Amino acid sequence: MHEERGAALLATTLAVIIILLAMGLSMTSSGLFEGFMSQAQSDSREAFAAAQSGTKDAQLRIARNKNFSSAGYYIPAGCTQNGSALCTKVIVEKDTASSCSQSISAAQDCVIAAGTLNNTTRTIEVILNVTATNGKITQVSWKEI
Repeated sequence: MHEERGAALLATTLAVIIILLAMGLSMTSSGLFEGFMSQAQSDSREAFAAAQSGTKDAQLRIARNKNFSSAGYYIPAGCTQNGSALCTKVIVEKDTASSCSQSISAAQDCVIAAGTLNNTTRTIEVILNVTATNGKITQVSWKEI
């Protein structure tokens, strides 16, 4: 009689331990997943902000020099886009587009800025009208590509 109670108690205890273990593992994996998702969202926002900063930097350079163009420069200088630090590559094409997804005409510039952090890259493309006579710069289009 006592042996039956002991066996039942042991079986019940094992079942409770298994259920608690499963719940603990589930909560731990859920928490880890949420942490990874949060980090990925943060990286994406920072890469987007870096790309926006790259387009603004290019516009300032164009404002200072209406003929400015570049096959690509990095912000900060010397950074690499495959590293764990924030890096932006900016391309400025004047009058003709080879990297730009849209065609541009004379007196237009295409600015492509790709912000990267960890494995996340966000790219923005801006088309600008640049009036050589008075230096006026107007934005024709802005899109994330």
